[in-house]
Amino acid sequence: MRCFVVVLALLCSGYACAREEAAGEPMPLRLLRTIHTGTLHDLDLPAIQAYAKDGSTHYAGYGLAQVALLVLGEPPTWAKWPVSRLLRRTMDLLQANEYSAFVDSGMPKGYGNDDLLFALVFAMVISDQGDEAIDVLQDYMNSESEYTRFVVLQALRQIGNQRTTELLKKAGESNGDSNYLHNLLATQYFPFSQELRDRLHLISPVDRTRENLIKIAKQGCDEKSALAIYFLGYLPNAEDPSAVRAEQELFRDLARAHCFYNQYFAVRALALRSPESMSFWLELYHRENDVWLRAHIVRILFIRFGREFLASALKLLADEPAQFVQWELMHGNIEMREGAWFRDYWELWQPHELQYRLSFPQGWERGDMAIDDVDDLFAWLEKGRPPKHPWVRNHMLYGLARNVTPDQTRRFLRIIDTLPD
Repeated sequence: MRCFVVVLALLCSGYACAREEAAGEPMPLRLLRTIHTGTLHDLDLPAIQAYAKDGSTHYAGYGLAQVALLVLGEPPTWAKWPVSRLLRRTMDLLQANEYSAFVDSGMPKGYGNDDLLFALVFAMVISDQGDEAIDVLQDYMNSESEYTRFVVLQALRQIGNQRTTELLKKAGESNGDSNYLHNLLATQYFPFSQELRDRLHLISPVDRTRENLIKIAKQGCDEKSALAIYFLGYLPNAEDPSAVRAEQELFRDLARAHCFYNQYFAVRALALRSPESMSFWLELYHRENDVWLRAHIVRILFIRFGREFLASALKLLADEPAQFVQWELMHGNIEMREGAWFRDYWELWQPHELQYRLSFPQGWERGDMAIDDVDDLFAWLEKGRPPKHPWVRNHMLYGLARNVTPDQTRRFLRIIDTLPD
């Protein structure tokens, strides 16, 4: 029992890096591993079926069990609850309560309505039910809730086929979300669910053992080796400490590879499974020329270190040339100082980065910044090195303005007065 509590505490802090057996993990987390790897590993079918039929299983756990069966090609435990109906029910829950996580599900902190939604959609796509998922999502595209609408648009983008692209383009022409949609459509460097589905045949489920995946991952820069790294990231750490160190070293080497997807998946696998130091990630950031990977590393730094990263994030923001990365650094510095999680561990489970989290950080109940936080941002701006892109700079000032007290107003206005435009 004590071992289980330790595992859960480590996971609740955001990092699944313990050496305990996968069997010691919460059942929903083990189901997630099955969904993303397409294999049972440390589970068996009777255990999943029993968990789904258990009347005490939380809705989130039940949903994960059903889509795990779907991915494995097994029939659902209840025919009257096909996955498309589960997806619709999840959408209704999302719409009814925007920010609440699924409590009492056995999942570590932060696993929310949106995370379950993405797991359901992903499982449907890789199980050739993508059109059914799109049919459900399409019904919620015009929700009165901006949060729900943004999550739906994100889910459609993560599918990434011709139909969803056309739906997003039409949505941009007919409502006020055009800026958000433009940003979604611009992110084409991350793997879409449909792209992954089209390549799963490269490594059959029976070949997705840890040993075989490691062997394939070492073969070089191609789609098969990238897929192997992708699967490795979703495995728990091995029981043998020497095997854990060897795999982490492999990920570190691949994180410096010169092929995008191998490198991208290796960076994410390392973030999922290894508590690297802040200096490691900062070194990786500074040596990286690819904008999308730099943004990915920034997200990992916020996920991994939270407020500890804020001071370093400001230093990066002063020199970062790419607008795409500046948005991450700026939003994190404003919203985390207002009490948001901003980015959380579960984002690393998504093949695609989550754009809507810039506007809706996870678990956010907006509060006022502490005076020391406002002073830190004032002092940084007074050095004359605001974000390089004017849009990012202006949004930073907007975010800061809502936290300025009457006594700080003159100081804030002097900062604005130094701007040339």
